[in-house]
Amino acid sequence: MKDINIEDRLIFALDVPEVSEAKDIVSELDDSVNFYKIGMEMLMTGKYFELLDWLIKKDKKVFVDLKFFDVPETVGRTIARLSDYGATFATIHGNQALMEKASKNKNNLKILAVTALTSLDRGDLDDLGFACDVQDLVISRAKRAFEAGCDGIVSSGLEVPFIREHVDDKLIAVIAEVRNTFGENHSYLLFNEDGSEILKGQWLEARKEFHVSPFYHVKGKYKFRFIFNKNKIAVWIDYFDDKKTLLTSVVAKNIELNDYNLLKNLSLMPFMMFKVIFLIHWQALKLLLKKNKYIPKPAKPSHKITTSEKI
Repeated sequence: MKDINIEDRLIFALDVPEVSEAKDIVSELDDSVNFYKIGMEMLMTGKYFELLDWLIKKDKKVFVDLKFFDVPETVGRTIARLSDYGATFATIHGNQALMEKASKNKNNLKILAVTALTSLDRGDLDDLGFACDVQDLVISRAKRAFEAGCDGIVSSGLEVPFIREHVDDKLIAVIAEVRNTFGENHSYLLFNEDGSEILKGQWLEARKEFHVSPFYHVKGKYKFRFIFNKNKIAVWIDYFDDKKTLLTSVVAKNIELNDYNLLKNLSLMPFMMFKVIFLIHWQALKLLLKKNKYIPKPAKPSHKITTSEKI
């Protein structure tokens, strides 16, 4: 998923045997949970869609976790009918033709493809005719799921690092967290409104809404640019207050995560902290010598996150 609201990142599984129990849980959780998953056990109550409708009427989002697996044409028609109910997610099995047909018929429904059930073992794979191991199967199906038009995948949490490495290294969003010397923090959430990839060299813009330096007013804007790939991470942040006022950049290279590199970088962390503190005070001294006006700290913003604006 490319554009997930913070309140939608928690999906509560209503894995209980009766609809009445599910409704009691939803009523008790009230506004603390916005998103619910209803699965196959609930289907057997005969009141599955009654519960789905009840949740939608309560302005809740619904994840239909039924893992559809049938002839592609049948699954396609089923997904088309399900899209009329107002659910947000539905799961299907990750077979190529099935994923393609479901994606063509999803309308506003988002399709999640199951890469491989966590219960599969080597014997199951042999019976199904797969010569690869589970990890290779998951990576292959994840790649094909996105190519087929699915909106996401379902996999074991243990497989997430491999999926991220092999499937999708696109930069979709960045959270730039800013802290000041008063112990406060603020985040700038940067993304394209249509959920598309942040391209190399693309600039993203956000209003400055957080006090960082006693020499700059809380006004103007930041412009951000990023390069994230397998070899390096590069970040440029320019501050504008009527004119380009401050330019910053950081470039880092990716290295192998092993014991040597981990210990080496951990041992350098204390020195990096002293270096940063020294440079902050050194720059502040230079600004004072230039007779820059001291600006008292204003009240912190009521919100914690500022989102990027369309340039």
